[in-house]
Amino acid sequence: MPPRLVVVEGLPGSGKTTAADVIADLLRSRGVACRVVFEGDPEHPADFESVALLDQATLARLAEAHPGCREELDRVGRRVEDGVLLGYGRLPGSTPEPLLDELRAREVYELPLDRHIRLRRRLWREFVAEAARLDVVHVFECCLIQNPVTVTALRDDAPEELVHSFVAGLVDDAAELDPLVVYLDQTDVDACFERIVRERPREWHDFFVGYYTGRGLGLAMGATGDAGTVRVLRRRAELEQRLLGRIGATVEHVDTSVRDLAASRTALAGVVDRAFGPGGGLLAGQGVSSTLPT
Repeated sequence: MPPRLVVVEGLPGSGKTTAADVIADLLRSRGVACRVVFEGDPEHPADFESVALLDQATLARLAEAHPGCREELDRVGRRVEDGVLLGYGRLPGSTPEPLLDELRAREVYELPLDRHIRLRRRLWREFVAEAARLDVVHVFECCLIQNPVTVTALRDDAPEELVHSFVAGLVDDAAELDPLVVYLDQTDVDACFERIVRERPREWHDFFVGYYTGRGLGLAMGATGDAGTVRVLRRRAELEQRLLGRIGATVEHVDTSVRDLAASRTALAGVVDRAFGPGGGLLAGQGVSSTLPT
């Protein structure tokens, strides 16, 4: 069966956003209904983006302290057994900064790891159940490997078996969608990092370097500055390559080390042909590599 979930993964700067957009465009050109969801979308149906977890007492206190925001808090809140998930990224721009600060302090991606994994897998299963009823291909950017690896390995320096268990569990949960992972390989991690630093604002650089060197794995490696960040990125890339061979998903590798949009589109068109073409459909666990011409 052709996949109903395509997830584009790779290091920062590998071109995930562009690749997800190209894949969605290629599918639409074939008449395939699809929904593409990019990293950072506060309406993401299967991942947490700017979402806080609050208990009822905290939510009541915040609503009382900010009565003008009560309706908006209700609008973006959702009750779960752990409390209330509140998508603060969906609040209007007029939301008071002190309220946002309190919500950021309760970010789901900063929860203890076992609690985060439990919430994430519950949301993921709800998405799969809904997507299975739709005749739509979902194209996601980076929520299957990058984000789980970030919160487990990078944030907490968790054992590789725990990282694998988390990612493989997500793959298993999505089995009825026949997920396809498109992984964008980089032959030169240093160049990839240098490229994205040139393209993104200084604030992004400072946050990224601070996270990669100041959290679990970076601290364990004694990483500092840009050079230390690249060391952690290399370790992450090695870990992700090992995971790809173990998680049981169909994986397509595309080398995007050289920035060439036409070549990228050609390689991604081959991926789409193999997955959705006549008589196609990839076999689970089968990996195919595509190297872009330089």
